Formats: sequence, C-alpha cells, structure tokens
Amino acid sequence: MNFSRSIVCASVMFVLSACSDNESAKTYIDKAEQSILQSDNNAAVISLKNALKIDDKNAYARFLLGRLYLSHGNAENAIKELERANKLDYSVDKLLPLLARAYMLTESDADVLLLDKQVLALSKPSTQYLAYKTLAAIRTGDNELAQTAVNTALSFSTTDGYSMLASAYLEFSKQNFQHAGALVERVLAANLNNADALMLQGKIATVEQNYTLAVKSFRQYQEIQPNSSKVQLFIADALLKNGQYEEAEKIADSILAQVPTQPFLQYIKATARFEVKDYEAASRFAIQSLNSGFNTFSLKLVAGASAFYLKNYEQSINYLADLMPYLDGDHPARRMLAVSQLQLGLIDDISETLSDYDSADPNNAQFLATMSYGLMEVGAFEQAKKMANYASRSTEISGEEVARVGVLKLMMNDPSGIDKLELALQKNPELISAEFALAFASIKSGNLSRATAIADKWLEEYPDKAEGYNLKSAIFLKNENVIAGEAALEKSLQLEPNNVYALTQMVNLANHHKDTEKAKLLIEKAIQLYPDNILLLRQYFNFYKNEKGLKVITQAQKNNVDDIKYGTLLAEALVYLKEFNQAKSVLDGYSVSAKTPKRYWQLKLAINAQDPDGKDIYSILDEWQKVNPYHIESTFLLASYWVGKKSPDNALRVLQKGDVKHPKNLMLHLLKMQILLDNRRGAEAREFLGTLSDFDVDENLLAGITGRILLIERNFSAAIPKLRQQYVATPNSINATFLAFALEGNGQVNEAIELLEQFSIKEAMANNIDPRVSLGLANLYLSKDKSKAIKEYEKLISVQSNNIVALNNLSWLYMQKDKYLKALEYSKQAYEINSEIPNIVDTYAQALLKSGDIVEALSKAQDAYKLSKGGNIDIALNLAETLLENNKNKEAYALLKDIKVVTAEQKEKKSRLTKY
Repeated sequence: MNFSRSIVCASVMFVLSACSDNESAKTYIDKAEQSILQSDNNAAVISLKNALKIDDKNAYARFLLGRLYLSHGNAENAIKELERANKLDYSVDKLLPLLARAYMLTESDADVLLLDKQVLALSKPSTQYLAYKTLAAIRTGDNELAQTAVNTALSFSTTDGYSMLASAYLEFSKQNFQHAGALVERVLAANLNNADALMLQGKIATVEQNYTLAVKSFRQYQEIQPNSSKVQLFIADALLKNGQYEEAEKIADSILAQVPTQPFLQYIKATARFEVKDYEAASRFAIQSLNSGFNTFSLKLVAGASAFYLKNYEQSINYLADLMPYLDGDHPARRMLAVSQLQLGLIDDISETLSDYDSADPNNAQFLATMSYGLMEVGAFEQAKKMANYASRSTEISGEEVARVGVLKLMMNDPSGIDKLELALQKNPELISAEFALAFASIKSGNLSRATAIADKWLEEYPDKAEGYNLKSAIFLKNENVIAGEAALEKSLQLEPNNVYALTQMVNLANHHKDTEKAKLLIEKAIQLYPDNILLLRQYFNFYKNEKGLKVITQAQKNNVDDIKYGTLLAEALVYLKEFNQAKSVLDGYSVSAKTPKRYWQLKLAINAQDPDGKDIYSILDEWQKVNPYHIESTFLLASYWVGKKSPDNALRVLQKGDVKHPKNLMLHLLKMQILLDNRRGAEAREFLGTLSDFDVDENLLAGITGRILLIERNFSAAIPKLRQQYVATPNSINATFLAFALEGNGQVNEAIELLEQFSIKEAMANNIDPRVSLGLANLYLSKDKSKAIKEYEKLISVQSNNIVALNNLSWLYMQKDKYLKALEYSKQAYEINSEIPNIVDTYAQALLKSGDIVEALSKAQDAYKLSKGGNIDIALNLAETLLENNKNKEAYALLKDIKVVTAEQKEKKSRLTKY
C-alpha cells in the first residue's frame, strides 16, 4: 500500500467522522430547543444528555441542561451542569445569574460571593446576581456587604424586579416585614412567575402569621419549580400553622415514604398527630425528630405534652423543663410540668414552675386547688397550704371555687375553711355541696347550732331527700342522743333505702347495741349495693374476719386492680389472717410513687417484721423516704432506727433532711433535741435550743429541756428548779428520774430517794412497777442501805427479768453478804444475757471464785480481762486474785507488777495480793 495515500485516507475519514459527531450533537441540541419551546422538558433533558454523550464538552448543551434543571427547582443538578459550562467558558452574561441562583437555592453562600470575581467579565450589570449576592451576604452575617450590593443594584435601576428583590431581602433581614412585603408585591405585579419573589413572599407571610398567603405563595412557587423538595417543607409548615393538619400530614407522609428519617417532616407528623389526640404516634415522631437533630421549641412542646398525656411524666419533664424560661406564666405547659413534677414527687420544683403563675386569675383557681389536693395527698402540707392560699386570692372566683378551697382547708385542719364555705354560700346560696360541707364541719368543730339551722333548712326545702335526716342524725349522735340519731337514720332510709351514709351509720349503731345479727344483715345489703366501697369493705371484714370477708375484698381488688387503696385493704386483711406471704405478694404487685399511701409502707414494715428471712427494715424505710420524703412518718421511723442502732449521727442526718421538707414541724425539732440530750451532747443541745423559740413550745417542756442541758453541764443546782417545774407539770417516771439525778448530783441524795420513793408508792397503789424509777431508787440505795437496794433490784427484775444492770448489782451485793450461791445465780443470768460486757463477765468470774469453782472462775476472769483490753484496774486485780487461787503465782505477780492502782481500795487489794 502507498503509505502517503493511506495517511491521506485516514485523515479524511477522521474529518468525516468528526463532522458526523458534531452534526449529531447539534441535532440533539436542536431537538432539545424544540422540546423546550413545546414545554416538553423531559424530552429536552433526554436530548441534551444524548448530545453530551456525543460531545461532553459542549458548553451550550451543559448550559441548556443546567438551566432546565434550575427552572424546575433541581438546584443540585443545575450546579453540576452550570459549573461545567462555566469551565468551558460559556457566556458569563447568561450563565452567571443562573449559577448564582443555583448556589443560592442550595445555600452555598460562599460560592455565590466567589462569583464576584467574574462580575467584571459581564457586558452589563446583573441585578439578578446582585439580589442573590445580597441574600448570601445577609446569610453569612456581612450586613455591610449586603447594603453595598443593594445600593449597587438600585444605582442601576430602582424599578427593576431584582433590584427591588435585593432591597426586599435586606428589609426582611432587618425585620421590616411590611416594607419587604410591599417590595415583593411590586416585583410580582410586574412578573407573577418570579419564583424567588414568591418564596420570599411566603416567608414574610409566615413571619406575619398570614399562613393562608404563605400556603398560596409556596404552592405557586411549587407550580413553577415542581422539582424543589424544600418548598414542600415550607408548604407543610404553613399548612400546619394554618390549622390544615390533614393536608400537612399528607405531604409529610408522601416524603417520609421515600425518606423516613427526614426530621422536619417527622415534626410535622408529630404535630398533626398531636392535634387529633394520637399522643402515642405524636410522641414517637417527636422523639425521632429530636434524635435526628431537629431541636425546636414547638417540637419539644409537642414531645413534652404528648408524654404528659401518655402519663410518661419523667419524659414530659425532660422536654418541658427547658421551655419554662420562654413560656408565659399561664401557658398550659406550665400546668403539665407542675402536674408531672407532682406525680414524680419533685415537690420542690413545683414552686419554681408556677412562680409566674397568675394566682389571682379566677380561671386558674381550680387548677391551683387541684394541685393543693395533690400536694396534700403526698404529704406536702406546707406546699398544699401555699397553693390553697394562692387559689383563694382572687375575689372574682365563683362560689364553687371558693367552696373547693374551703373544703381543702378543712382537710388540712385549717379552721379558716369554714369561713371560705360561708363565703361560698354568700356568693351562691344554692350551692348545696358547700352548705353540706359547712354543716358537717360545724358538727366537727362543735358549732351544733349552725349545723342544726342548716339541717332544719334542708328538711324544710328538701323534705323528700335523705341528706337532711342524715345531717340531723349526725347532730344527735354528736350529742350522744343515740335514739334520736337512729330514728333520723331510719327516716333517711325510708326516703332513700340505698343511701350509703345511712347504711354505714346504721351498721355502726347496730354494732354499738351489740345487735350483731342486724348489723350483719345491714352490711350484707350494703355490700351488695356498693361492692367496691372502701368504707363498707372495711366494715364487712370487721364482721367476717375469715375467708368470707377475704373473698369480698379480693373481688373488689380485682375489680379495681390498678387502685392501690384496694391492694392495701386486701393486704391488711391478709395480715390479720396471718397470710404474710400473700400480703407481701399483693403489695409487691404495685409500683411505688410519691402518691403511694402511707398505709402501703406501714404494711410493708409489718409484714417484713413477721418474716424470719425479712430484710433489714432500713431498706424499706430508706426506699419510703426516697420515694416520698414528705411522709413525715418515714423520717421519724428512720431516725428511730438509727437511734436503736446507737448511731446518733445518722439519726441526726435523717432529721436534718426531714427539716428541709417539714421546716415547721415541732416534733422533728423535739426529736432532734431528745437525741442530743440522750447522747449527752450538751453544747449542741444548748445551741439548738434557740431554734425552739420559733415554735409555741409548752413552757414546762422547755424548762425540762433546759434542765437536762444543765444536768449534762453538771450545773445541778441550776438544773433542779427547771426539772422540778417539768416534773410538777408532768409527774411521770422520766421526769422524776431526771430530777432525782440532779438532786443526787447536788448532794441531796436523801431528797432524791424521797422523791423516787413517793413516786414508787403511787405506782404501787396502781399495781405498777416502773423499771426506770425502780432502777434509779435501787442505785441510790447502794450508798445508803444495801438491803433496800437488794429489795428494789429484786422488785425490778420481777418485771424486767433481763435487766442486766440489776442482775449484776444483785450479784455483787449478795457476794458482799457472803451469799455466794445467790450471787452466782444472778451473775450467771446476767452473763447468759450478754457475755461481751467486761464487767458482767468479771462479776460472774468473782461469783464462781467465791463459790469455789476456781478453774471456771479463772477462765471467765481471763475473758473479762481480754474484753477490757487490760484497761480496767479492778478487773485486772480480780484476775490476779483468781490466778493466785489457781496457784499460778508467777503469772499473778507478773500481772500485779504492771497494774498501776489509783484508789485506796485498789492499793490495799494490790498490797494484799502481792503478799499472798
């Protein structure tokens, strides 16, 4: 082959091939342009993609494809094609505004601003680009650049649509919404299809809460830019805010079907579901959205409120607590949070939650009264009183609300509740419930004339109603006029045979008359009518404390399985029948909270005490106090527990915690003082004494406390008049004993003996022996009359056979009288009670020694010495003596050599033993 000819042919073929490819790409572009004119955009996209397959560097095809994508709102794809066209040096005049818009739609603000480098290449200024530059500058926080861009745009034209749009962006950022809206309207008047203006109009309308216009604007935007996914979010949000929940939810559903984790649409779903009270779904979508990072005020509100309605109070608090600084004082979420805190026992947080609550608003009185009931139920009486007082502040609240507050105050033993009930009747004389409550409150307080007036009024106005006769019977029974009271109840039952009040009272009266048959007939009738009435169930079991009574209560508990009151009633019955395991099982079936009644915990303790394998009561008491520190009983019991464990510091810590919850409780303060005094902590007791001035303490009790402090301080002469004052006011054994201690300490032993003897005589006349007085008297006799001491100790052990002090002292006294067998008898009893006390073991060793059992005596003497760790001189001397009796002279002398005696008696004994 001719080589040169081959080259020529190949060149021709290459040229022909290139011409063919260019022709095909141009053909596809022509088809695309034709499709664009016919609004067949899908066909245009296909043609352009085919053109680019042939010629991927065709700048015009890239530009057309990018413009097509952008015109339908597909900004991401538009950016790819327009950037390629830009690199291929396509016309900057046509490309730059479109590329800037694509960047703007994807919020690529830095890229918008970087296009400024190409602005100089424009043949004429682009106000469209300047509008997008303004928005990019605003979003990046460069307000100065934004203003410059607006000024530049307006310098070219003040009537151009994009110049006005640039100005509208700036005004919107300055929150001049009205001005911004007016500018957008002018833009749209000139060009109804300006998508960017429609978007801004929708945003302005949203801020101004014109949600109808917002929906309209965003939907128009969507028609122009159908592939914009973001606008659907705006439409859904506007629909939601406009109350069009169903339509908003449809949009959310359609997108979530494709993108199930889209957080904003999860929020839309949560809110829409909340509005139709589907709280479970609302909560689920809200949590999903929050977990995806969408963390807005409205979303947290939906999450918290949904959790509240689902009774998931802990979750409700988690979401609502953060919102409190931003909520109005009367916002419903405050109520939800306060109720949630109440349910979980977070009582201390409630005051802060309701700190801005308008307690004077009559619309809030019912809520505050309800909160007060709840606080009282958990034992937070001080807080309950506070809420009740708030609830009654408004002078505009209705008679019903005043009555509610009045009843509430009476439940808290606040006598001002009667005044509230009277006020309620002044506001609404027809308020029967208030009048009824006032009547029974009057009976309780002893104002029977007022109660009688109300009862007579009722009998006159409502002669066919049972309540008047019920009230009359209560008045008669208060006056112990049983016959008249029973007659009134019978009349009540004639009018209303099934009224529960009369039935229960008739059962009580029949029982009072010991007419058991009648009482049983009545209670059987009542329980058939009211099988779930707690009061009747208790009455029923009082008559049938057996399987029959248990069966009725068990059925009631099954009927009310979630109500712990029935569980505690059943547990009580089981405890009475000694079915402790079953009772425990019933109680364990309930979850505990701040609203768990005291009786539950008391039964837990009682059952545990009957269980040989029961756990330490501390665990129950500790749980009780943690669940509800406002049950003051747990504080007293836990403090007493530590007192019993001889751990006063722990007891005082418990009381300190209790004082935080019950700052006005005198009994807590008195118990603390008692612990300080019993543990001889005089300095702390004197310091704490000042706090009692905040209470109305009986002057005699205060004198006794002061006297005991003086007793600890060994100021006996000053203690005597104080302790005498308390003893005269309350002549009991405790006060007698402390006064005797003071007299003895002051050298007035005979007076101390006389005091206790007189008290003992009074006790004997009542056939009583008071161990405390008897022990004190016997100890005083030791220095005066050992025979009397023996007699008193023996009298003491006749009622307290395990009194180890009396037994030990009796043994020593009988040894001194050379009655060794008697001494051995008592010392052995003491030893068997406690063989870990050095002095008890030593006494037993001495009794054994004196009785002739020298080998066993040595064993016990050595035990006593070890227990005392060699620190007791008398025990050491006794051991030396016992060693000598057992012919262990070398050991005895070695021990004696180390003993450093102090008293004359000890010196004499050591000298005698050394010469043994």
